[in-house]
Amino acid sequence: MHGSDIGSFSIDTSNSIIRIMVWKTKISDVGIKLVTSSAASLGEIKVANTLINQWEQLTFDFSAHIGGLAYDQLVVFPDFVARSANDTMYFDNVFGDAAYLGDDEISRNTTTVFPNPTNGIVTVKSDSRIDLIALYSIEGKLLVQAKNRTTLDMTSFKSGVYILRSIENGIPTNHRILKN
Repeated sequence: MHGSDIGSFSIDTSNSIIRIMVWKTKISDVGIKLVTSSAASLGEIKVANTLINQWEQLTFDFSAHIGGLAYDQLVVFPDFVARSANDTMYFDNVFGDAAYLGDDEISRNTTTVFPNPTNGIVTVKSDSRIDLIALYSIEGKLLVQAKNRTTLDMTSFKSGVYILRSIENGIPTNHRILKN
């Protein structure tokens, strides 16, 4: 309800990141939208989960919306595709211990992917432990994923642009990869 529950807040440099934990039985976009007391919104930000049948932390970056509006609602869209009776989705830790509004408590890691462009093996290097790497087509189709690995063999893939998502300490990072 407007004016109750989470109170009123605005987006600034110290609180522009929202994280939530999700558990889903399929890969699809999750959206978060912030709404003002007059029902104005800048629209939702969408992030796709990369894991199924397990918990994953998703990060929503609202830094492009810093300043101006005061919000009093947070709306979560569980996905943007048709759902069946067999689909299950859970959300947890919205503004909780592991998920919070604000990036002042996060240590920013420097992640590099090389060589890029590549003809074969791609290496992901990070200051943090890499839990998962996944390769997606430019259309968003999952092509391959590997747990607890830092390399990915792309020799069998066609030339083109791909998205490599690395999950480091539960935080996803996307990288564009050019395959020659």
